[in-house]
Amino acid sequence: RIRSGELTTAQVRDRVYARGRTWISEVMLTGKERTIRTCMTSYLTTADDVQVLVEELNAAVVGEE
Repeated sequence: RIRSGELTTAQVRDRVYARGRTWISEVMLTGKERTIRTCMTSYLTTADDVQVLVEELNAAVVGEE
């Protein structure tokens, strides 16, 4: 939906923030395209944490509140 222009990365980011379960940011790649990024640096990060991120991104893209 982002590539088609239906959503912006900022809209996805804002929806993820509003749900309050995880944090992401957006970045401009090669000066042309905005994309979503995440950074996991804690050795305590688990597969469940990654799954929460995936779920939140999916919810943001489909517009779940």
